[in-house]
Amino acid sequence: LDPATGTGTFLYSVIGQIYQTFASNKGMWPGYVQENLLPRLYGFELLMAPYAVAHMKLGELARDAGQLEQARAAFAWAVEHAPRYVLAWNELGLAALALGDMPAARQALERAHALDPADATSAMNLGVVALEEGDLARADRLFLAAERGLADDADLPFNRGCVALARGEREAAEAFFHAALALDE
Repeated sequence: LDPATGTGTFLYSVIGQIYQTFASNKGMWPGYVQENLLPRLYGFELLMAPYAVAHMKLGELARDAGQLEQARAAFAWAVEHAPRYVLAWNELGLAALALGDMPAARQALERAHALDPADATSAMNLGVVALEEGDLARADRLFLAAERGLADDADLPFNRGCVALARGEREAAEAFFHAALALDE
């Protein structure tokens, strides 16, 4: 029981400690979480903003443990209760993307991008959705928009290389892939 959860740091740490005990048998973790862990954890917080951050942390923990549906539920809760929280919309979109739900991914990432058009991360992630959907022109525009804020992120030239490759521009794709490798070193 955490009577003043705040941003969930204490609960996050408790879950992390318990997760470490499953290091040798991670296959048992999902069942343990559903049947034993979640029914025993309680956190209360009066303020909505820190509580939304707590849900984000729990969503990230679930995502990192491969529990994508649980992660999506936590991120969905965060955006429902803090609808202007760009990071939560972005994470909700990424969870939907990982689950193969393109319409939900696009919707969440478009919301993140609309809330903060200067946010390079949501622009890049929305570009990934456009690329997956075959909208190469939109993907390229979004990746270009993201360049200003993510100049050192290897994912960006990699994604631009994928666009170039899809267009049949082999030399350009190769140059982007080399740039991605250089940044990844």
